[in-house]
Amino acid sequence: MVDRNAQSSNVSSLPSITIVIPTYNSASTIHDCLSSIFDQSYPKERIEVIVVDAGSRDGTVQIASRFRVRLLRNPLITGEAGKAVGLYEAKGELVAFIDSDNILPSRAWLREMIKPFERGEVAGAEPMFWTYRREDNFLNRYAALYGDPDPSGSYLSSRGHWSWSRMNWTDLKWIQQMNLGSYVLFRLREGLRPPSYGANGFIGRADLLRRAKGDCPYYFDMDIPYILALMGFNTFAKVKVGIIHRFAADVGHFNRKNYRRIRDHLVFRKLRVGFWTINSVDVFRFAISTLTVIPLLIEVVNGYRKKPDLAWLFHPIATWLEFIMYFFVYLGFILGAVGCETKTRN
Repeated sequence: MVDRNAQSSNVSSLPSITIVIPTYNSASTIHDCLSSIFDQSYPKERIEVIVVDAGSRDGTVQIASRFRVRLLRNPLITGEAGKAVGLYEAKGELVAFIDSDNILPSRAWLREMIKPFERGEVAGAEPMFWTYRREDNFLNRYAALYGDPDPSGSYLSSRGHWSWSRMNWTDLKWIQQMNLGSYVLFRLREGLRPPSYGANGFIGRADLLRRAKGDCPYYFDMDIPYILALMGFNTFAKVKVGIIHRFAADVGHFNRKNYRRIRDHLVFRKLRVGFWTINSVDVFRFAISTLTVIPLLIEVVNGYRKKPDLAWLFHPIATWLEFIMYFFVYLGFILGAVGCETKTRN
């Protein structure tokens, strides 16, 4: 016989979670994203889902309204603003930021992701992997294999997901990790540049996230963990699970996303934490690796040996495309040809 009191107690002991999803013209991905969320084995009464839309015109809102979600409007258009709106409205003890092009790969994903929060010092947790799926297109397979849809990540020491070519989730030597079975703990240190951490699938304690964001109308996900560390909340987790990221449909989409990311970095640079400013050493390492090509080919060979897939061959192309994009966007910004309006990254 089922003990209903014990069952109710077990449910109430789980933290309540608000999932925030910023959207803009996400009709091609939002259904699969929401389906994976509402298929979670986590108690439904402990989950709140907020979709913050920036004025989609492709049916995104209509698709989202088929699910049990709170639909909010994002008045400032960008994904960072959408996350800020969702965080402000969130009722959960924990807040999870899931992009509209993410899919949770298993029904137990939320249960796995909250395990680090059993330790009171943990401020946030993030998946360690981009989930690799053979059925995905070569761009998404490449991003999952390399560990970063931004190919400059390893050369700029900012990669924050598992790379099958390097067999680690970060190249930063100063990060010390404590392996606790289903996740690893690490601590961010003041004065040292952090890895790329805090975006797709990141979960944090709602009260701390609000304090770290402060009055800024934007939520810069990569900055928040470092700001928390400056406030004394410096312990984070990498959970040994993945998250599916349908990053780009084709090379044109890949270029447009790179353009928006680099452009946004310039537009919002005065609001960002200083450690995300690219320095001359970073630029030199990236430029030499790209121009000589040899380091790129070594990456391809090492990756193919560990995880055979012809998608690795896109790495030199992706790096060159991003290198060229950096050059023209920075040049355009200097000449005043790059404007200041941005769209959410979907």
